[in-house]
Amino acid sequence: MNNIANAVSVYAVSMTGKSLEREIDIALMWMSGSEREKYRRFRFDRHRREFALSRFVMRGVLGALTGSGPEDVDIRRDGAEKPYLGGDAPPSFNLTHTDDFVALIAGPAGLPLGVDAEPVDRDFDAQLLAEVFTDDERRRIADDRDGDAQPVSFWTAKEAYLKQIGAGLSIQPKRLALARGGAPGARVFVDGRPDAGSHFHFATIGRHRLCAATPAPKPPQLYLYDGAAWRLEKRLWSP
Repeated sequence: MNNIANAVSVYAVSMTGKSLEREIDIALMWMSGSEREKYRRFRFDRHRREFALSRFVMRGVLGALTGSGPEDVDIRRDGAEKPYLGGDAPPSFNLTHTDDFVALIAGPAGLPLGVDAEPVDRDFDAQLLAEVFTDDERRRIADDRDGDAQPVSFWTAKEAYLKQIGAGLSIQPKRLALARGGAPGARVFVDGRPDAGSHFHFATIGRHRLCAATPAPKPPQLYLYDGAAWRLEKRLWSP
């Protein structure tokens, strides 16, 4: 992870087919007291593993970026419960974890960033499609022949955008319309008005679809954890 303090980068880990017990043990050592308590409250082991790995990624990466020990990373939350780092001009970051997958996006201080991921085979029933997608998006999904308008791409882009702007649930997903769902450079319209400050970058990693929302059209650097180290991957962003 050299020379990344001033670059926007995404760090992703898939737990599919990996034990990652060492990483989970390390994460438990790095966690704060409140994080350990939250870890213990999870009912199912897979949820505990996923939460622990999210802390391994978040504390490990942010510790490397700030030059502090992972256990000393000062993670706080704003009024919308969006996590941020304390300190003087800390890196911006955003985190997602779902169904044995964790991803973190990080970049220079003050840069609005968002990331989301979902299984590529997530089921979108008719009710969910009607609740979160516009009429035009549903038509494009129904007419899709080349895979560019996958429901999971629309969904992850909307989620990444809401996380990027720190809106949480204050904006209903149906108020957001993607100009090109799933395609590189897809842009977002909010209540019919374009937001020129957001660009979307898509990658399929194993059985998950990932979307990173950034202010710039250039895709972030993408690092995958292979069970021993972070590896720079240059060919996974959608062409």
